[in-house]
Amino acid sequence: MNTTQHYSVIDHFLHQLGIDTLHWDGSPLTLTFDENGTLNLDANQRGVILALTQKIDDYQLESIASKVLRAIHLDQRLPFPVQAGLKGDHDLALIIVLRDEDVDLSNVNQALSLLIHLHEHVNQ
Repeated sequence: MNTTQHYSVIDHFLHQLGIDTLHWDGSPLTLTFDENGTLNLDANQRGVILALTQKIDDYQLESIASKVLRAIHLDQRLPFPVQAGLKGDHDLALIIVLRDEDVDLSNVNQALSLLIHLHEHVNQ
């Protein structure tokens, strides 16, 4: 799949979200949702990157760290590999890189749903 097709897939994804006036050109894009945090979209030579960040409090850091590591461990057999990290001191980032051949509308939607689910799971 070429980058123009990636752009088209993300344009369709944005259209599903009700964003019709923006056409993605592969440059970093940030969308903030009221309930689910901030979604960062980017592209690189490996594919399309989806990173969902949510604020966490200092007192939550230790308990959330262990929950995240368990939730994204390979034995969980998630549909996509998920990476985790901190952005700054108070933002938990969960990241999926959709490989070039996996970039389609269904996978973008599934990846975002998985990231939201994982954030909800670790915040329980």
